[in-house]
Order: sequence, then structure tokens, then C-alpha cells
Amino acid sequence: MLKTRLIYLLMIMMCSAVLLSCSDDSGEHPDPDPDPGPVDESDAKAIVTFTFADFDPPIPGTINEPAKTIAVTVPQELTDITALTPTITVSEGATISPASGVVQDFTNPVTYTVTAEDASTQQYVVTVTSVSVVECLPSKLPAFLGRMNVYYTDDPLGIDYTEFFSEFDPNEDYTAFYGYTSGQLVWIEFYRYLDDIERKVQRTTFTYPTAGVIVESRYSYNYQSSDNPPAVLVGKNRYYKTGDQITEMELINTSDQVTGTLIYHYNAAGNITYQEYKAPGGSPVFSQSYEYDTAVNVYRLTGLTGSYWQYYMPENNMSRNNVTLINIPDIGEETFEYTYDENKLPLTRSREGLPEEEYEYPCD
Repeated sequence: MLKTRLIYLLMIMMCSAVLLSCSDDSGEHPDPDPDPGPVDESDAKAIVTFTFADFDPPIPGTINEPAKTIAVTVPQELTDITALTPTITVSEGATISPASGVVQDFTNPVTYTVTAEDASTQQYVVTVTSVSVVECLPSKLPAFLGRMNVYYTDDPLGIDYTEFFSEFDPNEDYTAFYGYTSGQLVWIEFYRYLDDIERKVQRTTFTYPTAGVIVESRYSYNYQSSDNPPAVLVGKNRYYKTGDQITEMELINTSDQVTGTLIYHYNAAGNITYQEYKAPGGSPVFSQSYEYDTAVNVYRLTGLTGSYWQYYMPENNMSRNNVTLINIPDIGEETFEYTYDENKLPLTRSREGLPEEEYEYPCD
């Protein structure tokens, strides 16, 4: 009987232990977390950085947070403010419109709207100012196989005359004089020494028949047949412009027939990256491509090219930066290297197999 009671008591104790163990099992099987409720959405809506990263070095904007304004100063000679691409960062979780990386026209202030996670908004006004980094225009430039000295008019119309000196043949030295009407270039006269007399050998006239069109007409003087020869039309070029960019040039003979067309393609920086020449009817003849640095192309500022025989070649004076490579398929490449001053104005230019060419500025 006692034995039976002991067994019964042992069983009760074992069951009690099991029940206690089960009641203490909450760590292994916790109740579900209570509903935490709605998560607070952030009201942060600030522009943290605003940068034009396409420049070298990148140009940051100055953010005035209390006034909610951003000011950016860019170099006038390198910048088309009608097509700038900002890189923008905003508060975590916020969005911005217009978006970062979208091209904008900053001719007038642009308003950006930042939207927070909680849908509240804040506007910022961005103002871009272009400032010249050029204190004075160059007095000496590299030219085609030579150098070119540049002399300016007393008023801001442009160039008075230039002198070209060949590195190889002094008989190829030229002087070019420039004429303007209401600030527009209307003629260039080229002189050289023939029979020990300075004679006019070519005259180029520029007309502007309609907005966005320029016609360049070239005349020559043959002193082998006469001591006072008449001007003879050699040919014409007709340039088509969109804004300040020449996009197409037609070559025209003395019978006013188009003998070929040059088409220019630009990148976002305002440089001609690809040029193609087509015969009448549109058949491709040749093409060439260009690469550039990020420094100031002073030929653009003067309206000149590096050549003594052609002073209005858009691939040189219409691009904002300096050409570092010209590639002509099936012919080859030509590379250029430069040194610069503190404003990234070129001081020297080097080409393979040729002497180093120098730039000079009268205010240095």
C-alpha cells in the first residue's frame, strides 16, 4: 500500500515539473508583437549639394539655406548657360523636381522643388552667373606652320589687323586687315610682299542675308598678269547658324552652285566633335572627329583660327575648348598638348614633329 502511494506521489511530482516547464516556455514561443502603429514620415526637404560636375574641376553652388537660394558662378568663355546639367543631392528620402542630371536653361533663375517623405515641399531658386576669366585677349597665337600677331581696335568691335609669319618660308608671310559695320565683320583684306611691294592678294567679304545665315565670298588678285589686277571671285561659303553654333556650311562655286556641304555635330559642352563632308545629293565624301580639353579656346574669343589662309573655320573658332586630337578615318590622327596659366588659358601648344608654339597675352 505504501509503495503504491509512493509511486502515485512520484507521478504527481513529475507531472507538476512538466506543467511548470510548459508554463515557462514563453521564450521559445513568444506572443506576436503588438501593432507598432503608423511610422513617422520624415519632413526633411533640403538641397544638400548642387554642383556642375562637367567642369574640371567641378563647380559647386553656394547654398543659402535661410533664404533658400543657390548661387553658381561659371566661366563665361567655357559655358553655354542655356544647357547646363546640375548634379544635386537632397535630404534622405526626399525627391527633387526638376531631377538631378537633367539639362536646364539657366538664362533666368530656375526654381527647384524638394518634396519630403511626408509630402511637404520646399522651393529653392538657383541663379547662374557667367563671369569672364580672360583679363585681356591674346597678342600672339599659334598659326598654321607659323605664328600670328594680333592687334585690336581701340573700341570693342574686334581685330584691327593680324600678321602671319611662316616658320618655313618668309615669302608666305601675310598681313590681314579687318573691317566692321555695327559690330559685325564685313571684310578681311590679305596683303603680302610681291616684287618688294605690299600688295592686296585676297579680299573676303561677309554678308548676312537672313538671321542665322552668313555668306563668305572670296576674291583674288592676279599680279602675274597685271600690276593692278581686278578682283576675281574665287568662291563662296554659306554658313547656317543655330544660336551661336554653325551647324552647316555649303561650298559654292562662282556659278552659285553648291559643290559640297560640311555638317557639324556638337556635344553638350559646345564643341564640334564630328564633321562630315557630303557631295551634292548627300553622298558622303569624308569625315573627321575631334577631342578637346576643358580649357579656354582663345581663338573663339578673337574669331580667328590657327591658319593664315582661312579666318572663319568653325571647327577651330566656334568650339569652347582646345582641340587635343583630330582623327580622319583612313588617314590618321594628329594630337595636341598644351600648357596653361592659372585661369586655364593656353600658354603653349605642341604637335608631334613641330616646334613648340606659344601664346602671349599683353596683360601678363
